[in-house]
Amino acid sequence: MSEAIYLSDLDDNGIELYVDRPRSRWVWHDGQIEMATEPLDLDKLLATNQGQSPLPPHVPPKTDLGHIHLHVSDLAAAERFYHEFLGLAVTQRSYPGALFFSAGGYHHHVAVNTWAGELSAPPNSTGLISYRLEVPVAEILYCLQHRAPLAGYQARTLAGENGSEMLQIRDPNGTWLELHYVPPAMQREPRETLSTLISKQATQNK
Repeated sequence: MSEAIYLSDLDDNGIELYVDRPRSRWVWHDGQIEMATEPLDLDKLLATNQGQSPLPPHVPPKTDLGHIHLHVSDLAAAERFYHEFLGLAVTQRSYPGALFFSAGGYHHHVAVNTWAGELSAPPNSTGLISYRLEVPVAEILYCLQHRAPLAGYQARTLAGENGSEMLQIRDPNGTWLELHYVPPAMQREPRETLSTLISKQATQNK
């Protein structure tokens, strides 16, 4: 599925630097993607650059945030939020203590696990303040804003970049999820997006 190395920042947050293998090599079974954790042969990886330009000292400019892993206190509550409320597909549930969610047939955009224990982080601790998902359909913000209190989630609107509106919804672990409208012309690549899946879910729950 991908090749990755794992680092820790100065606050001991984990950082995964990864490159996806071609989608043609991804293996799916009944909507679940096949995953495995195996050692990466760094010598073999570095050997692929022999005879080419020197290795850059920094990550390439087009590097993007591909997915996020979150510690949660309850997997069932997380599945209700990301799958039932937001409409993300569950792409892997066979890992003990973990669930993987995605939009558009990707292996995962959000992964959650209880590997740090079932207790939430104490107040004022170092960690994640918020995280963001971009949607190219503005009406999705309206739909989720009005569905959130019905589902038991706190929601609020804030001014985003360039005066646009941003919706914040507090996830089951107490962290703010930001949903921001980005016009299709500003999207990096056309594909079935998160908003498409949320639109389907919002329609089904009217």
